[in-house]
Amino acid sequence: MIKGILFDWHGVLVVNDNRNHKKIDDIYAKLLQNTAIEQEIIELVMSYRKYDPLWELLPKLKENFRMCVVNNGPKATFDYWDKSNIQV
Repeated sequence: MIKGILFDWHGVLVVNDNRNHKKIDDIYAKLLQNTAIEQEIIELVMSYRKYDPLWELLPKLKENFRMCVVNNGPKATFDYWDKSNIQV
């Protein structure tokens, strides 16, 4: 019996809105080299949006399953998700 569901943050709960894809790739590369500035990190986070079809199902899923979210994205972005355009 399935008791829980594990969701990935990037690409599952949030998706890139594909604005300025090249620039976002460049910022991500800077993040991996620890050279991104704060404004670039904010721009990267703001380039994502909620995947609404899944978010609409979450309350119903919560009735029957435990749920967990994994964010394996760059740690430098973690503080900015709460300040982002993604209202959870």
